[in-house]
Amino acid sequence: MGLFKKKLDFSMTDMHIHILPETDDGAEDINTSVAMLEIAHEDGIDTMIVTPHYHPAKCMTDQTIIEERTDKLRDIAAQLYPGFRIYVGREIYYTGGISENIRSRKLTINSSRYALVEFDFHETRQNIRNAMADIMSEGLIPIIAHIERYTDCIKDWNFVYELKDMGVVIQINASSVTGEGGSEIKKYVRSLLKEEIVDIIATDAHSAGHRAPRMKEAVLWVAARCGNEYARKISCDNPERIINDMYLD
Repeated sequence: MGLFKKKLDFSMTDMHIHILPETDDGAEDINTSVAMLEIAHEDGIDTMIVTPHYHPAKCMTDQTIIEERTDKLRDIAAQLYPGFRIYVGREIYYTGGISENIRSRKLTINSSRYALVEFDFHETRQNIRNAMADIMSEGLIPIIAHIERYTDCIKDWNFVYELKDMGVVIQINASSVTGEGGSEIKKYVRSLLKEEIVDIIATDAHSAGHRAPRMKEAVLWVAARCGNEYARKISCDNPERIINDMYLD
């Protein structure tokens, strides 16, 4: 219990969050968005990248509208929490030909080379591998969202190492570290962290309730078990490099 009473000596960046109101399956209205901002701020997050879905069944809203809604949320955050930074991105559901649609960087993180990409949870390793290669052939750097959700990634660690060796950025959800995804997933992501395979930890928050934007407890666990330097790297330094379109160390 004492572990989670400690404080971090750095602020965190949440680079996977569904906080824009009335956009996808995340925040249902602006009041929910404001409540999520408050939770994030109190948890120690001072920067976030909004990542509404780009998914045929969830949200295909034009990026111009996404940017307008982000600007409004940024204005609210500036009034409530001066210095709080918000950038725009998307969580892109991979389908054939999608790499051509993101070539212009309109759907990438802060118009960088980095694209946050998700798949069907039961997608085959071959299709995931091919998709990553397809995206990279466009000069982009894929970030695979919540890698702990894909059956073939859970079954075979060698496949995760293969993706990382390809240059794919590995993201996990903070809630998986603290056990909200179940004991099996918790054990899996903690093992990935101990091996320092993970590049990014984020909330993937959708509400101010069950899936709220909290990272501190998970990042404190990483700091205690894997070292403060690595905890800072995956929750602060790597996201900052992505925002600035820099390669990860």
